[in-house]
Amino acid sequence: MKKMKKLPAIILVLSMIFALCACGGSTNNDSAPGGSAPPAGGGGNAPIQSTAEPPKEDIKLGEHDHFDRDPFKIAYICNTLTWAWNNALDQTLQKLAGIMNFEYTGWAANFDFDAYVNQIYVFYDMGYDGLILGVDDTLAARSYEVCSELGIAFVAESTAFMDEKGLCIWPSVQQANYVNGVKCVEWLADNYKSFWGEIDTSKLGLLVLDFTTVSGITERTPGAEEAFKRLFPEASRNFFHGDLLIYGTMGFSVQGGNDMAMAMFANNPEIEKWFVVANVDDWASGATRAAEALQMEDRVLAISIQADAFLNEMEGGYTGNVFVAAAAISSTVFAMRMAECLVTILEGRETAETLWPEWRDPGGKYPRYQISGEIITRDTYKAYLATDAALLQT
Repeated sequence: MKKMKKLPAIILVLSMIFALCACGGSTNNDSAPGGSAPPAGGGGNAPIQSTAEPPKEDIKLGEHDHFDRDPFKIAYICNTLTWAWNNALDQTLQKLAGIMNFEYTGWAANFDFDAYVNQIYVFYDMGYDGLILGVDDTLAARSYEVCSELGIAFVAESTAFMDEKGLCIWPSVQQANYVNGVKCVEWLADNYKSFWGEIDTSKLGLLVLDFTTVSGITERTPGAEEAFKRLFPEASRNFFHGDLLIYGTMGFSVQGGNDMAMAMFANNPEIEKWFVVANVDDWASGATRAAEALQMEDRVLAISIQADAFLNEMEGGYTGNVFVAAAAISSTVFAMRMAECLVTILEGRETAETLWPEWRDPGGKYPRYQISGEIITRDTYKAYLATDAALLQT
């Protein structure tokens, strides 16, 4: 690989290190599941967020014959394949390869940003037709630039490629971030009495666990905050923002969620009851462990955006009443939509400009497909899993 290709990625890494040092964080910024990717213009305004529930749409895998051509070659590039979300996408894409007629490779950079950018060139040189890019905020601009330069088909995973005006500039599949934040708080508001009975809601607090340098994660916070202040105006001052950026790479872990929740609970004794919304699901497990350690299990209700950790808790026999629900984001639907994007464009049935016109931002030219969560609980998660598995049946 030519060394000249590596220089921009090295510069990006150095820029990220200086930025994190300036805000007191670690020199190793992590990407995360369900929140990997960002302003392709290197910053700018936040994406224009929809506050409306996205419509449900069926995916019809048998609608087109994908076997009247040679198989395409498609790769998924991300920072790690060990995280539950990325791994679930990888597993589903492997299954879709046999259904939609493409050869598939999943590849992880393991947070080596230089390697990530160079791998785009490697896959291009190997004759790959399309790429699914799970990038973090630092990598987005360069990844977008390289793929555009090469003319390879590509789609963003989890956070859209955006410009400085907050408009999507290339096909992307992401969560309906604001809506999912709202859903979590609304469910807690509707159900807390079944766990606690009547409470003094003026002493109710909301803790949102966040990571502010990954835009696809932090976009969920305003939905949760605004819903809480709307539903509990008497507790509007009791909003707590737990930014796990201060823990660096440890922020993306159960331990990070545990440490932040424990500090917030211990340092705010005036809060009698806590709602916890974890913008990434592992953090809800961490908050649960914190509540258990502090013997606060009767004072904390946690819900997560994404459900892999919640499902693991349920399958592992968790019987407590702290981690009580999750806004499940189907990794199956995510993978199907990203594969649909690339295959549809590669087959010549649509272009990046004509695909999914109903998903363009007002004033934008490219689609940003948004997927909302489905709230699941101990009583409903098995039915959800069965329905999700059925999506791959043709």
